[in-house]
Amino acid sequence: MKNRTNLHSDGICIYMDSHVGAALTGKIILIVMNLLGWSLFLLTAISIPGEEMGSFIIPLVIFVLVLVFGLGRYTSWNLWGSEFLRMNTKSLSYSRSYGIIQTTEKVIEIKSLAVSYEKIRFFDDVEHGRLIFFDYDDLDNPFEVFQTTILISKIKIDEFLDMIENLYRPEDSFEVLKKSISLN
Repeated sequence: MKNRTNLHSDGICIYMDSHVGAALTGKIILIVMNLLGWSLFLLTAISIPGEEMGSFIIPLVIFVLVLVFGLGRYTSWNLWGSEFLRMNTKSLSYSRSYGIIQTTEKVIEIKSLAVSYEKIRFFDDVEHGRLIFFDYDDLDNPFEVFQTTILISKIKIDEFLDMIENLYRPEDSFEVLKKSISLN
């Protein structure tokens, strides 16, 4: 896993671009699974007699859908997956890219932001995890609004939290952002 994260700020927004860095062996396994899946589909479709093709249409369509939306989506995410995050003091917006296909940008309005870090794994002597963003309702109860999909190194997360501190410092105390979050 060699995920890459780029961070920058223009003083108004913080931008984070994360890119999946799957291992070479994982990429090879996914490509082989795709080749085997599509070969099995073609072999099955060719071996069905013409007069019986009508009774096999639905299973073949289901098989293609599993190949495209299951294995194909997973493969494209691990080969070309990216996540784009933009945040300022009023909103958080994100989108994901699967190489050829990019999701539409979703904007989430935030009133009071809290950020939490969830440690997921330790890889190459570096801790990796995901950021979890919370907002607060009218009763001051936290609720999750977004969490990153791609694992980010702790070094980049600390850099991101420093950028948040610099972004919020003129308006609010950063201590408000460091509220402890309990999911119980």
